[in-house]
Amino acid sequence: MTHKIINAISSRNVPCWGSRKKYIAVHYLGVAGQAHDLASDGCGAHFYIYWNGTIYQRCSLDAVPWAVGTAGYYTQKPPEARNSNTISIEMCCKCDGNAASAEDKKWYFTKETQDACAWLVAGLRHDLGIPSVNVLCHYDIVNKTCRAPYVHNNGYKTSWTWATFKQRAEEYFSAGQKLELKPGMKVKLTQDIAIRDEV
Repeated sequence: MTHKIINAISSRNVPCWGSRKKYIAVHYLGVAGQAHDLASDGCGAHFYIYWNGTIYQRCSLDAVPWAVGTAGYYTQKPPEARNSNTISIEMCCKCDGNAASAEDKKWYFTKETQDACAWLVAGLRHDLGIPSVNVLCHYDIVNKTCRAPYVHNNGYKTSWTWATFKQRAEEYFSAGQKLELKPGMKVKLTQDIAIRDEV
């Protein structure tokens, strides 16, 4: 499946520019709803994914929105992911419980949102050379319950587990890989082919 990325790029509210990206961070919007704009203080993400799987690119890949820092409140975890070297993706979400609390266990993503995010992650990995191990949840970077459905990891309603998400993203990544044949490489044919030998 191919998803569409809508260009909503603007430099408005983006605090700084220009840095090589090494990580991809997956977030949840933190409110039950849909939006794709950065806050006036520059907090936000590069991409936003709506419930129906529509992807909005809010800022250029070399932009540095405030997304994965400690904000002077959270504790930094071991990965060297920072705002300056991380592409952030916000997944719009729903909640059947207390939407004012990230700790509520009834946050969930639609299947369309998750599938579009997996597709986007795979494409970004191809384009930027980012390894699978560097695809993280915000929670993996600082101790914030961000992308609550995957922190709770309870598969509520239509939410996948984090492992399922990573597997789907890997499937998209593998499907997009191009095999480069080199001299001496051994390949296994799964069907007969006709080879024409001309002198």
